[in-house]
Amino acid sequence: MNVLKEYYPLYTEDYFIADLWGGRAGARSYAMSQRALYNLLHKENSRAFFLRQTHATIYTSCWQDLKDRIVEYETQHGVSLNGVISYSDNKSGENYAENLINGNTIGTKGFKVSSGNQTASLKSLAGATDLYIEEYDEVEKEDFNKLLLSLRKKGAVLQILRAFNPPEKDHHVWGDYKLTKVSNDVLVEIVLKHTNKSREEVEQIVKLNNKPYYLAVPKRKNHLSLQNTFINNYENLNETAIEQYEKFLEDDFHYFCTTILGLIPDKGGHSVYNDYDDIENHTDRMVQPNDVLHIGMDFNVTNMSAIIHVHEGENDYAVAELTGIFDTFSMCEKIKELYRSHSIVIYPDASGQNRKTSGKSDFDIIRQYKYVIRTGVSNPAVRDRVNEVNTAFRERKYFVNRFNCPVYSESLKKQKYKNGEPDKKEGYDHTNDAGGYYITKKGKTIKISSGGANTRG
Repeated sequence: MNVLKEYYPLYTEDYFIADLWGGRAGARSYAMSQRALYNLLHKENSRAFFLRQTHATIYTSCWQDLKDRIVEYETQHGVSLNGVISYSDNKSGENYAENLINGNTIGTKGFKVSSGNQTASLKSLAGATDLYIEEYDEVEKEDFNKLLLSLRKKGAVLQILRAFNPPEKDHHVWGDYKLTKVSNDVLVEIVLKHTNKSREEVEQIVKLNNKPYYLAVPKRKNHLSLQNTFINNYENLNETAIEQYEKFLEDDFHYFCTTILGLIPDKGGHSVYNDYDDIENHTDRMVQPNDVLHIGMDFNVTNMSAIIHVHEGENDYAVAELTGIFDTFSMCEKIKELYRSHSIVIYPDASGQNRKTSGKSDFDIIRQYKYVIRTGVSNPAVRDRVNEVNTAFRERKYFVNRFNCPVYSESLKKQKYKNGEPDKKEGYDHTNDAGGYYITKKGKTIKISSGGANTRG
């Protein structure tokens, strides 16, 4: 098996818990599934389980990884494991693999039955010897403690592998570690290992950053900690991915530190809009007579959002919000009711130009109300939109009236990254997307429709 040297300790050292963590593309899932296959083939009396917080996510991650490692093993060694390993392929339920020669097994289990709060039974894990927990940062502390109490097979050599992206420093994961703050000098040295930029360039970037990061060392001797980044997996990455990491360094240094380098952020450190400060970026500005209103709009049936802006000088001000609106007709009616005397320019999600089953697109509906639409053929890349909004906040060119835009302000503070992308499951994305459409599309797009409204300003 072609094991990356950074993961040799999984095979050479004694441990009860081994944590695989760090930045993106550190080959953690690969290393975990590779170790699982090795144990299935070679360890004595191994009864193993893949675990995640909810079971439904295991098939497309852990289980698919195991199947891939089986194929790779057969190719690398020129052998067939047909007749050696038998495994199920259940896309919606639990799965099970067995070594037909030595009797070793691997099953799947979730801490939760589904995305709800119902805890799964862990009785079947009483005889487990090896556990592989992916996305451990999602696992609740109480659930993991219950798991530990379930492991009671006499005479078994118990080993637990936990893979995760580093959560914030107050997460329960770090209760097993001693954390130390990273100085600017150390941060410079870490960054230099991951870029071709000069020391002067890196020192300048670090100097402008005002966010703290931490390193971690396990408290106990039987706890193995393997922190890796894309550098450890460099030979297996394409040039485009590496170029993108370098772009993150230039565009969003905080994201680069937390997600690419895998440094431990402070509280709130994984926020998408980490440069938004509800005090420093607050404005008392409100809608005034004769204001031209620039409205960023996000389309969601039964939950539409619009952020109303005014532009003055070089600055933009979010002065009001409309949230939880049922549909585009209702949104336009509300805008008409509240802002009848104002010139209106809409900066919508570009998908709104697609025809609906009714024959009318969202853009068609907006046109009926004589509002100007400014957009492009498609939306800007999510990463570019986030970077531009963060830059506007950081440079104090974008302000939000947090009293008139309470949902927007709260969403800016609470939306987090999930697997390297802004999380959409918590519902904080709607207002954030709406505000971002205006910031990224103003002055860059052509007017594709207009009614009779005057769009001065």
